[in-house]
Amino acid sequence: MLQFLVGTMGYEDEDEFEDAIHCSFETFVKALPNCECKEEAGELLFRFKKLVAEPKPTRLTLKVASREDLWRVLLRSADGVIRIPELEFEVQAEYKRCIDSVYNHLIAARTGLETYCRSGTLQAEEMEKVEETITLISGLLDLDQTFTCIVEDPTGASCFKPMDGVLVEDM
Repeated sequence: MLQFLVGTMGYEDEDEFEDAIHCSFETFVKALPNCECKEEAGELLFRFKKLVAEPKPTRLTLKVASREDLWRVLLRSADGVIRIPELEFEVQAEYKRCIDSVYNHLIAARTGLETYCRSGTLQAEEMEKVEETITLISGLLDLDQTFTCIVEDPTGASCFKPMDGVLVEDM
């Protein structure tokens, strides 16, 4: 599989590919939330899990209290909504699946708000409130406080990896 990816993505060799993903291929595959891995006879075997066939509305709640929590991988389905209740902040569904760390999901939300501020469509009072939210999100990224990351997904296809410490509830 590694050779296939290296060849089709235009990398010269495995080392160049691993430099691009900033880790070994094995580490990369093990971090994917929709991938099951096991070692057998000294080789890494993996398979991708089928996404949920029947929608089951689910709420995932993660208390983010450490750097490890910030770098936990979140597969957010196309319909998943991220909520940070401490800020009364919500990231709406983007209608495409996204796999990234909690940290990078928050960076993307902050960047979207920064772009919105530069659009020139906000009144001064609105601009002040959006800039305050940007500052508060930056504080979360620096772990100025423990916060709650809630993913509400009407399809039930969203998940964290690892899932330890994540409260899973039916909606």
